[in-house]
Amino acid sequence: MLPATRDIGRTLRKILAIMNYTSLLWTLPFITILLSIAFFPLIASRFWNQHYGKVVTLCSVGLIASTWWAFGTVQTYSLIQHALIDHYLPFIILVGGLYIMASDIRIQVSALPTPLVNTLFLCVGTLLASLLGTIGAAMVLVKPFIQMNQIRLKKVHLIVFFIFLVANVGGCLTPVGDAPLFIGFLNGIPFFWPLQHLILPFVCVSLPLLVLFYLIDQWHWRREPQPQVFSKLRIFFKGYPNLLCILGVTSLTIVTPLMPEQPFTWISWTKGDILRNVGIVVLALFSWKTTPLLIRQQNHFDWHPVKEVAKIFAGIFITVSPILDLLSQGAEGPFSFFTRHLLVGETPQPGLFFWATGALSAFLDNAPTYLIFFHFAGGDPLTLSTTLSSTLAAISCGAVFMGAFTYIGNAPNFMIRTLAQDEGVAMPSFFGYMGWACVLLLPLFGFITWLFF
Repeated sequence: MLPATRDIGRTLRKILAIMNYTSLLWTLPFITILLSIAFFPLIASRFWNQHYGKVVTLCSVGLIASTWWAFGTVQTYSLIQHALIDHYLPFIILVGGLYIMASDIRIQVSALPTPLVNTLFLCVGTLLASLLGTIGAAMVLVKPFIQMNQIRLKKVHLIVFFIFLVANVGGCLTPVGDAPLFIGFLNGIPFFWPLQHLILPFVCVSLPLLVLFYLIDQWHWRREPQPQVFSKLRIFFKGYPNLLCILGVTSLTIVTPLMPEQPFTWISWTKGDILRNVGIVVLALFSWKTTPLLIRQQNHFDWHPVKEVAKIFAGIFITVSPILDLLSQGAEGPFSFFTRHLLVGETPQPGLFFWATGALSAFLDNAPTYLIFFHFAGGDPLTLSTTLSSTLAAISCGAVFMGAFTYIGNAPNFMIRTLAQDEGVAMPSFFGYMGWACVLLLPLFGFITWLFF
């Protein structure tokens, strides 16, 4: 019996080794997490709320164990280092740090939440996203936006459009706006290239979305009981030092590529990465220690949103690694049916790059997805920023804009959903939100494909 068991084990190990991250079977852990996020809240919400961390951990440990069994300790350590240390740790430092700093800022907008006021609020947030980053702008503005609209009966559309505009579309004008553009900056794309080449697609998406929001909000406003007391527009702001801390995070992000040396061999962090990550932690601690407790209490500070994002995205970063590896194999990998149509001869097709990058960015981490298609298009920053600027614009817009298609498409989306639920907003399910995105965003993306790509 024991020899037979050993033979079966050897056979399975050989099968896994032959796969060598070239089989679509390695995508199953990620797909399991994705389907769990989509279906469990619908069919077993109580179980999911209590045990989502265990489900994500099971999928992650399963992938790590399979990697160790098939390839040994070295490749398993490489997977863990690449997923958790190189990518997840900086991500959660950034998200957690900005969450603390934003929660230590008290913004009160005292105004009647009319469609015009809400539209102006979203317009300002969309513009700020390219200065503070989508995460920073979303964390600073989402609670004031919800609190300003407390008297409104219908609030789902408010948060959905907030995710579309502030957490995604608004980040396309600078490298600090969204992670994919920062990856391009690190790979040699000039700092002001996004502002020069993405401003028109930005206007053609954000302006119609703001108009659509105004019309939808106006429709709801007319059908809700009108408040009897008129409130003048007043803005109260407390915690100015924390705003400087957020701007400090932006500055740290900008200076990161200026120190590209790697001081240690066991980690791929450069000196700039270390400065940024340590700097964010220091700024977050400074914010936490110097801000009066009353401000956090008034903001209803709670660690739950960060904990949920931390647990779920740890699993996503681990289980998405084989998929990104499969995609990086290009025409030689199992996704060749997907990638071989992106080029006609040696010429990239911008429209196809826009939709391919966007389709994957809606479900995978949009930063490495951007990098993969950046290299599919040749990988030369000088050529891509000049001769093939339309292709790079297509990749950039796809990665930034289509992160709005799902809750996991971009880091702030899931955080905003959780914060809104904590404030009593009945947010749509995973597929319900996708329904909103398909109806409102697909026509706009089709329009800019025809117009620009």
